[in-house]
Amino acid sequence: MGLKLEIDKTEKKLKKIEGNFKNTKGLLNKVGFQLNKNIKNLFESKKSPFGVRWIPSKSNPDTLVDTGKLRSSGQFKATTDKLVVEYGGGLKYARIHNDGIGKMPQRQFVPNNGRLPKEWRKQTESILKKGLFGDIKWMKW
Repeated sequence: MGLKLEIDKTEKKLKKIEGNFKNTKGLLNKVGFQLNKNIKNLFESKKSPFGVRWIPSKSNPDTLVDTGKLRSSGQFKATTDKLVVEYGGGLKYARIHNDGIGKMPQRQFVPNNGRLPKEWRKQTESILKKGLFGDIKWMKW
């Protein structure tokens, strides 16, 4: 039994990977879409990205979903080298709830300091790996 190296297929695969690295904006858009979906799901589960249950609102049993403005305020912008996901633009109460300021208990819906929950990190890594490398199998023995 010997080793077999198929240069033609390897070269084609490498060219495909090279092309994928030129379309990082499209990939980051896919990541942004997934993160946005994850955040919107938190408004249903009433839990932080890290699984901490939100303290219920005294005035509204549907915590953080009075008018739906906050939940629907999510936006993301991708460039070739950066992704920004933003919630609560123009809504003064967004940061107050997310961070828990003053007497307001924290009801986090956006992770702080770029720290993603483990599951979200796995999703992001999966999207990036699949988008950059596809289903390439590097070695066949």
